[in-house]
Amino acid sequence: GGTTAVGGMNLHVWVFKTRASVAFVEAGRDYLVTAAIGEAGGVVTGAVVLSFWNVTSASWMVIQEVIGRDASPACLSTFSIKDRDGHVWRYIAVGSAPEDGVPVAKPLHVYRWDANATSAWLVYHHEVSVALRGGATTSPTSGKPAPTAMAIEALDTFEAGGYTFL
Repeated sequence: GGTTAVGGMNLHVWVFKTRASVAFVEAGRDYLVTAAIGEAGGVVTGAVVLSFWNVTSASWMVIQEVIGRDASPACLSTFSIKDRDGHVWRYIAVGSAPEDGVPVAKPLHVYRWDANATSAWLVYHHEVSVALRGGATTSPTSGKPAPTAMAIEALDTFEAGGYTFL
């Protein structure tokens, strides 16, 4: 990734280093989600930035910034899941991997796409913390201590048995 400056109008100005991006199309419009690390107000922080392609200006227009929730976003994945009523929901997963190599306790955040939102199209859905089933502190198979933090450097999705896995 390169270094880019964004901001202006109602968005604050900050400079960031792009670490990953993922594009998707919704209702005939192109969107781009960027995972970045940058400086905002003198503090280095992670950000997830949503943009859409403006055909009139032939440029990406930033429409949402989620700053600080994702410690050090390094990878992105987008996937869709159909609910029982047949409605298809799009999700964007963000994995964090700090550049200094120090793992984080909340390495994965998931956002739900909401095309009907008026101000936040990426709606925070949930986080995946580092833990074993039932909160166990040791592995039931090896007896070794469970990790308390991790770094996620890549994400992928696949389908099996009618389910979507991340």
